Amino acid sequence: MAFKLKIWHVIAIALVVAVYMGWISIPYFQGGGGAPLPPGTTPPSGTITHPAAQLQLQVVDFITSGGITTATTTVDFSQASSGVFNLLTQADTMTHASNPDTYNVFYADGAELIIHADCTGNPTNGLDYYDGWYYVVVHEGNPIYYLKPSMLQIVTTQPYTYRVTLAGAQQTGSVVTWTSGTTNYWDLGKLFLFPRTAAAGLNLYLTYSGTTLSSVTDGSTWLSTSSTANATLAGTSEHLSFLTTFDNANLGWGWSDYGVTTQGEVVEYAPFLVMSTNMSAIDTAQLQAEGWKPINDNTLYAEKAFYKQIGPFYTSKGSIASPPAIQVPVYDAAAASGGYIFRFWILDMQREANVQIGSTTTTIPTAYGMMTSYGPGAMVQATAYSTSSGKGSGSAIVCWATKS
Repeated sequence: MAFKLKIWHVIAIALVVAVYMGWISIPYFQGGGGAPLPPGTTPPSGTITHPAAQLQLQVVDFITSGGITTATTTVDFSQASSGVFNLLTQADTMTHASNPDTYNVFYADGAELIIHADCTGNPTNGLDYYDGWYYVVVHEGNPIYYLKPSMLQIVTTQPYTYRVTLAGAQQTGSVVTWTSGTTNYWDLGKLFLFPRTAAAGLNLYLTYSGTTLSSVTDGSTWLSTSSTANATLAGTSEHLSFLTTFDNANLGWGWSDYGVTTQGEVVEYAPFLVMSTNMSAIDTAQLQAEGWKPINDNTLYAEKAFYKQIGPFYTSKGSIASPPAIQVPVYDAAAASGGYIFRFWILDMQREANVQIGSTTTTIPTAYGMMTSYGPGAMVQATAYSTSSGKGSGSAIVCWATKS
């Protein structure tokens, strides 16, 4: 009996070694109970081909592809359990110090990961980087995807948990590769961060018929009011134009970032242009037809306000971003010769649900769950929509128009 037990021990040990070395394969199952990957995700080839190993990757600038390795660069990982992500609890965080860098956490063949990368260092002539969010099933040859909230299918809401689908998914261009040696690792290629311009390098202009009515070119000299008419609208079907220009190459503005709330919900923080006006007869339907939405703010009772999601404004390596002008339809039945004021605010990192009610902010949201921090530490143009005596108020791009 003792002799038989020794033989079975030898056979068992041989099988374990053979699987570990990749000489034989076993059917693939997702970890956490053996459930298969959720529908819509990219499955492995059907077999486990490599043992658990560390991850290796690069963090690079989206425009230049230059490496980002400052002391404030971090990469956060959340691993699914049975295909379900809880971004509050399932996380590993590593400091990224070199390109490429290898992380001392082991992931099995087939591990399903959401990855968040951030850096609070500054690109040349810029201020911070917008974060990068990614999704991958760790298996040789699988693509790495940019993660978007639309890819997250809610499983529970207390707290929020998610499955990832590939509806609308976009690949980064990197795939998972395997390298064996003294240290085995999965290489995920390049994860991008998005370089952001500083305030002084983002110039804002409000124009009408080619004439500049108001501008801010240093990120700090704003107007609160305008008492002198600087535009005469020729009719009832006019457009103002809001134009942004950049001073420096290899920078952008307005990349959508994501955050995790205290309930584990993934929310989007996007760039918006906000307008308030005392032209009460302005054609709301025409504004909506051109992509503007009304703001429902009960503190704004003497004017009307609208917002529009804009951006992102990015360019190719060596170039200066040159976004098209944003059109503001001024279709109205307002009386001729009246004085009409228009105020504009441009802000990144805003949650649309808050903008809808007039609650814009210059404060970066708090990072929870798997997130170490946000890359942006402040808004680029740190002036937000507010009201006073029922009207739009505060530092803004301001013009005062009459009608002929």
